[in-house]
Amino acid sequence: MCRTILPGFKVDSTWSRGRGRWSPGRKDTLQRLPDHLNDGSNIAFDILGLHSPDRRFILDVDAYMTCEPQGDSLEWGGEPESTPVLIDLRTKVATTVEFCGTSCWFDWGVWLSPASFALAGGQEADDFGQWIQGTLQIYSLSDSTVATYVTRIVSREEYGRYRQAWERWLRARYRSLRASRPRT
Repeated sequence: MCRTILPGFKVDSTWSRGRGRWSPGRKDTLQRLPDHLNDGSNIAFDILGLHSPDRRFILDVDAYMTCEPQGDSLEWGGEPESTPVLIDLRTKVATTVEFCGTSCWFDWGVWLSPASFALAGGQEADDFGQWIQGTLQIYSLSDSTVATYVTRIVSREEYGRYRQAWERWLRARYRSLRASRPRT
C-alpha cells in the first residue's frame, strides 16, 4: 500500500524512532468473548480481528472502526479515535494496545509470530492536517517492547492514493471472508 505513494518503498525505506518498553493500556477481564465479536455480525471485527498463529490471541487492529456491507463493497467509519485491542483467549483479557486521538490512526496489522505483531497506520505531521507520515510499530509480547518506524512525510493528496489502496485491501478481505463462510 505504501508503494502507491512512495514508489520503490521497502521496509528499509522507514526511519527508526527507537525501541522502548511497551506497557499495555486498559485491561478488561471478559467472562466470554462478547457475542458481537463472535457471531459474524461485527464486520469490522471479522476483517480487522487477526488471530495469532497459535490461535491464542486476536489482534483487533482498530476496535473503534465500523464497516457496513453495501453489496460487494463496504462503507467504513466509526469513531475519530483509533485503538487496537489484543484479546487473550486463554486468560480472557482484552488489553488496549495503544490509543490514538484524531490526528493519528491504525488501519493495518499482521502477526509476525505467536508472540509478535506489527501495526501500521499514520499520523498528521503538521498542525493543519496537510502532511501525513506513515507509522509502523512492531510489538513483542515476550519482552514487552515496541519498535517504532516512520515513513517520509507526504502531502494529504499523495496520502489519498494510500487510502484508496487500503480500501481495496479492506474490500478484498471482506470478499475473502464472505467466500469462506457458507451461506445459510
